[in-house]
Amino acid sequence: ILLFSFALRVFELEHLPPFEHPDGVSLAEYSLKVARGDVPWYGVRTDGDTNWAFLQYAPYALFGGSLWALRLTSALWSMLVLTVTYFAVRQMFGARVALFAMLLMGCAHLLIHFSRAVTIVLPSVLTSFLSIGLYCKAQCISADGRRSTGLWLLTGAVLALNLYEYVAARSVFFALAALWLLSLPRQRSAWRPYAHRMLLLAAGFLLIAAPILLWYFQHPNHLLDRF
Repeated sequence: ILLFSFALRVFELEHLPPFEHPDGVSLAEYSLKVARGDVPWYGVRTDGDTNWAFLQYAPYALFGGSLWALRLTSALWSMLVLTVTYFAVRQMFGARVALFAMLLMGCAHLLIHFSRAVTIVLPSVLTSFLSIGLYCKAQCISADGRRSTGLWLLTGAVLALNLYEYVAARSVFFALAALWLLSLPRQRSAWRPYAHRMLLLAAGFLLIAAPILLWYFQHPNHLLDRF
């Protein structure tokens, strides 16, 4: 499925679509600006988009810095999205449904289009699905230990990455809030281990989110003006 999806994304990649939207050109130029350190990677532009969202496309320079290289970077992000989608859906509905979901997304015209163009939206889809998948995975580990501790810390860290992505990624916090409410323990004896896991989740989140939260504290208009 992944190989077939990748073929759909790279066929005549340099020529279709026949032009690049000005947003894609701006993305390419600004990504290198962030990579050079001209602006802080954890900062936020006046339009509300984060610098990190652009930085993720800077590797296109490693492929030659051409239009083909820029679109290839987008196609590779799309492949990571499909892989993470399989992981997340499998945690909730099993392998068969996950394969079908990955196939549908791999062949969907809209996702193919944006995988061949250039947009900061794709990485935000990845972090959203990965946050949900890791949370469900961590919930399945009943016994506390190193594996459980690491997984809860990782879940919090990945969840924090959504703050650095395109603003639409923040909708995942509502999904996680719903999952959190559904997972609240009903027995009093389960509250202590549950609270321990939530503290690990919060610790991982704050560790990664600290730079951008500080930025928003110093520039509150960058958070509020977008809305």
